[in-house]
Amino acid sequence: MLDKIVAFDKQLFVFLNGLGSETFDGYWLLITKQIYWTPLFLLVLFVLQKRIGWKQTGIVLLFLAFLILVSDQVANLLKMACNDCDLAMILRLKMLLEL
Repeated sequence: MLDKIVAFDKQLFVFLNGLGSETFDGYWLLITKQIYWTPLFLLVLFVLQKRIGWKQTGIVLLFLAFLILVSDQVANLLKMACNDCDLAMILRLKMLLEL
């Protein structure tokens, strides 16, 4: 049963990965760069500071930093644990065939 679920998950991942369009590649590369989000982060920080003050803003930032650290480490742990060489090869071959 678990093998069927894993096989379905791989097929679904390959299918969804193939839905991308080269037209939108530039857009997604732009939107995923953190530097472009800096004005929004600064605006949120400014509004937060005006609403709740510096002390509570510092506490909120400390908790946000902790949550980011935890989620990043969990994501890296899952990447290392779920690394599938066969799936990577399938995606590379599919990309080569599309060229």
